Amino acid sequence: MINLGITDSELNFNWRRFCKTVSKSANWGFDRFRIYGNSWSTRIQVRRPDGSVVDTQYFNSNYQFEHDFSFDLSENVNNEEYSVYIAGVPASAKISQVYAFPTGYGGTTGKNAEITYWDLAQVSPGPDGTSQIGRLRLENNPVTQIDGASNIMAGEIRFNNCQLGAENLADLLIGSDNYGNTNGTFVYSGNLAAPAERALPAYNNLKNNKAWAITGEVPVNSPAYEAETTSYMNTIAIGDDNNPTVYTGITGSQLWSLVDDYVKGLKTDGLWNKIIADFPIIGGTSVKHTFNIKDVNQFQLTLLGSWVHDSSGMLGNGSNTYARTGIIPSLVFTGNLGGLTATIGTNNILVANDPVEVGSFIDTQKAFSLTTTQDNISGRGYGDTLSTPTTTAIGVATTNKTDVNSLSFYKNGVELLTGMSIGTVPDIEIYIGTLNLAGSPYSSGYSAQRTQGSTIHQELTDAEVTNLHNRISILELALGRKTW
Repeated sequence: MINLGITDSELNFNWRRFCKTVSKSANWGFDRFRIYGNSWSTRIQVRRPDGSVVDTQYFNSNYQFEHDFSFDLSENVNNEEYSVYIAGVPASAKISQVYAFPTGYGGTTGKNAEITYWDLAQVSPGPDGTSQIGRLRLENNPVTQIDGASNIMAGEIRFNNCQLGAENLADLLIGSDNYGNTNGTFVYSGNLAAPAERALPAYNNLKNNKAWAITGEVPVNSPAYEAETTSYMNTIAIGDDNNPTVYTGITGSQLWSLVDDYVKGLKTDGLWNKIIADFPIIGGTSVKHTFNIKDVNQFQLTLLGSWVHDSSGMLGNGSNTYARTGIIPSLVFTGNLGGLTATIGTNNILVANDPVEVGSFIDTQKAFSLTTTQDNISGRGYGDTLSTPTTTAIGVATTNKTDVNSLSFYKNGVELLTGMSIGTVPDIEIYIGTLNLAGSPYSSGYSAQRTQGSTIHQELTDAEVTNLHNRISILELALGRKTW
């Protein structure tokens, strides 16, 4: 039995709050209310927000009590939340079921049973130790909160035209694991919020395994966001809502879905575990652009110089812009093999004479870098520089170290070159926007292009590079900033 610590000073009853109302009706109550327990008398009491008692009604229970009752709440002119408590006599009595029909159930007169809160946890454990609601039916009620729903066992749960919040519906559905009887009924209709995604397994269990009859349309299609999506979007402070974002025609919820599709796609393609850090450059501001979607608590970018940030990404100026990643190839590449991928949205004229999009360099035999310009893609795979002609800097470019001797270049999913580049994996951090030249930014290597994404990863197969480029392209297209 749950004791809220609220007792009747005269009789020392164990009062339990079971609901709240904001009604100001002169005839508030239930036209059929049944309680099962081991009490021989039942008290129902309404209390004001300050705890003072409006009225108490007494009924002889004799184990089972079924009655209608009403209270005059017309004094509640300010629509405050009045609480309704229940107690049995003797004080040790347990009340193990509440079986309620508000608002004229069964064609009877009915009361204005406007419920704002149900506290199911305050129903005492039944004989089997589990709280039970034999039947709970609410119609046209502004229910906003339900507590203790995971403890209940029910023969029928009915919410018609109620305003039940998503998390509370989730809790109610999750409680289905404890619904003891099969062939029950769950009725859900009206203008209700969709349940949280975590409720879906419980809902399916209720429907498929418990043999419950599901009446009405239960919206169970809430997005099942990946944990990394949730962490990333919350960190860059974009809400899962209908508010507009910096991306034309895209709401917060739509952006969440686009980002989540990207994450799910990388996982489906077997790429996620091969990615060390992925910077999608989403959100339109300098702070939002720094976070690593793989793990927002690792490898956050440190931006230096005068980057220009907007919804399209972050634009370098070719003279002082770069970003520190904190990623040291020798510490993160498995077998000293890995890759660099840059998503570039512009084809600007060179400012620096030897621009680099991403990389680190200690000496000519200890360097890893990627450059994509108006006329070539080039880089080092720990050793000699390799280069192959292209017609634009725009697109998704990858340099990929697949074995100790070879280096491959790819553009928009297509392999352009594989050649020899032999050396040692560098042990200084990777920069974005220029080359880390032995611990300092390479002054002739600042890029003047717009970075729309950067991914540092383990070695990939040809098919995996193609899949990575495709996933990036899908996201860029959806964001309205794909320029290739």
